[in-house]
Amino acid sequence: MSYTDKDAWVDNSKILYSQYYRALSDKQHGSGEMTVKDFLNEKISFAEELAKMICRNDDVYTGYLKVLLTAGSLASAPYGFGGRAVLEEVFQYDKNKITLEIAKELQLSEKLTQSLDKDSTVGPFMEECILLNFDRILVNTDCLTPSIKQEIFDTVPLGGIPDELIQKLIETPFSPEHIDRIEKQKSQMRHVIDKLKEQNAPNIKDHLKYILSTKERDFVQICQ
Repeated sequence: MSYTDKDAWVDNSKILYSQYYRALSDKQHGSGEMTVKDFLNEKISFAEELAKMICRNDDVYTGYLKVLLTAGSLASAPYGFGGRAVLEEVFQYDKNKITLEIAKELQLSEKLTQSLDKDSTVGPFMEECILLNFDRILVNTDCLTPSIKQEIFDTVPLGGIPDELIQKLIETPFSPEHIDRIEKQKSQMRHVIDKLKEQNAPNIKDHLKYILSTKERDFVQICQ
């Protein structure tokens, strides 16, 4: 892998000091109860366990995997699943596309930026596969529950996460309580967007990146 400890250090520094990463500590995940940052740490820990299972326990590899997963979360929508749905409706929000834009804006390494591109014809290698599978598995899932982890652990040694498991998790229906939370999240996001348009702050073309890089608590002042 043409990715060194120095590359990981430089990329990681750019990511951790960005406004997009700072916003993750205040953004809800789908349930509205966990921050994206906490959920990210959970994913990284689990990914490292998967790496050990398939004999890739070297520092360079795990360092790259950690940076890759962190960079892949920078475009996470505030207000969880409901917020994501509104951004898709209003801005045609595409997480893969905006993640690549953010990676280029932060001047992350070419290797990392290529690895974040789900539509790239390069690879994918194992670390990119872990990122792709996590994004597919968790698109409508609140957390890495013990049962999900165990199913993945049971199947990885046999050649990867099967499409049947991924599809089952994608199609798991939301509970009535979860649906109510999503509707509240949608309302919160629409209110933020309406206020931004009224104030024209920032300019309308920059609203999406501004929303992605702003902590939810800071929206309170905007919406007063």
